[in-house]
Amino acid sequence: MSFLLKISTLLDAIVTAVGRVGAWCGLILILVTCYDVFTRYLLDLGSTKLQDFEWWLHTMLFSTALGWTYLRDGHVRIDLLRDRMAPKTKTVIELIGIVFFLFPYCFIILPDTYDFFLRSYEQNEASKSATGLDNVYLVKFFLPFGYTLLTLAAIAVFFRRLVDLIAPDLAATHRADAQG
Repeated sequence: MSFLLKISTLLDAIVTAVGRVGAWCGLILILVTCYDVFTRYLLDLGSTKLQDFEWWLHTMLFSTALGWTYLRDGHVRIDLLRDRMAPKTKTVIELIGIVFFLFPYCFIILPDTYDFFLRSYEQNEASKSATGLDNVYLVKFFLPFGYTLLTLAAIAVFFRRLVDLIAPDLAATHRADAQG
């Protein structure tokens, strides 16, 4: 069981590190969007490349933060029901959700997003706009990358919850060590 916690901790660290780096896309996105709005509406200048870059930043931000948010329990849940449940019930529901919904979803979508990226790379895809950004495959890379991070996060949470269910004392000791 401690082996599962070590794997979970390693995967958590990887996904968290990428998520923290990717979170900077949010700040960059805010600055780029403000600059775009300022130049477009006040100076009557527009840039298709800048607008393309904004959706690139959106993709990078959401793709790198998806798994990190899941690790931190930040995704939407039905709290009205969940808050009234016993910890063991929450753990069982989380495990069921991972096994029957999250893993299948990731395993179905990962090959498709990889093919989507690969086709773009092979075609050296550029923006649909004549003045847009080239190398669209660079942003499309973040789709399979993001779902890979989500899969790693799901594995980390699955292992942690499994230990919570089977060896709650070991899980509690591990949490205490990680916090202190």
